[in-house]
Amino acid sequence: MSQTQLNHDCPAFKKIINATEEHAKDVGSWEFAYGDLESLLAVAWQIMTPSQKLLFLDSPDLENVLETGDPDTTPDDLKQIIQASAERPMASIADIDMTAHFSYEVPGDCPEWEWIEKHASMTHKDNGKSGIWDHLLNLSTIGEVNGIATSIITTQAAPALLSKLILDAEKAGASFVLFHQGT
Repeated sequence: MSQTQLNHDCPAFKKIINATEEHAKDVGSWEFAYGDLESLLAVAWQIMTPSQKLLFLDSPDLENVLETGDPDTTPDDLKQIIQASAERPMASIADIDMTAHFSYEVPGDCPEWEWIEKHASMTHKDNGKSGIWDHLLNLSTIGEVNGIATSIITTQAAPALLSKLILDAEKAGASFVLFHQGT
């Protein structure tokens, strides 16, 4: 049992713990309780603010787990990771109006649009009414070159001006770029 006395009076908390135990009993393996708790901790971690994560890392229980399971890692090591990741925005979207940077009559005839369409993770175009031409480019790491994680620009050569716009978005901390025609 935990060295920290947790307040287990919360009915919702009790129900979650009981559900994981019942799931493990039903399948005959306590590994399922572990898996359930790991999944639930991952969800909680994702929605915690950096400040809440730092509070969690101050827990004596976590320190005891680390001392036993990973003696080379300390709560301070984990705090540094949290603080470093909190300094950069996550999942921000850069907005690029292609008509401000390129001259073209039809997007399909523009080499930059062709490259964007080929590499976009989301495309909305050719709706037949208002000429919508929107593409969302995911700038997350997509591969490796010589064992080094690389961005989409490094692995898939973009036309020069387009490459500069995308690199500027990456430098600004964007995770995605929305390319559009100003509509």
